[in-house]
Amino acid sequence: MKPHLDLLERMYDALRTPLGIVLETEDPDRLRQRLYALRREREASDPQLRTLAFVLSPTNPNHLLVLRRSASNEED
Repeated sequence: MKPHLDLLERMYDALRTPLGIVLETEDPDRLRQRLYALRREREASDPQLRTLAFVLSPTNPNHLLVLRRSASNEED
């Protein structure tokens, strides 16, 4: 599977949950930047993606949190 398709699947996994998901990676900041770029590329065709926030875990340096936000709070 192409890496960007796998990342897109992870974003949709987060949308299907009440709060979001945790992704484990050796470089969470790099992954976060890739997710931002993919979201920017796809959000015109799927506005739901705008409700996702990508947050570095405050407790585990190898985790990136992909969190759902309320639709009214989309400034991220």
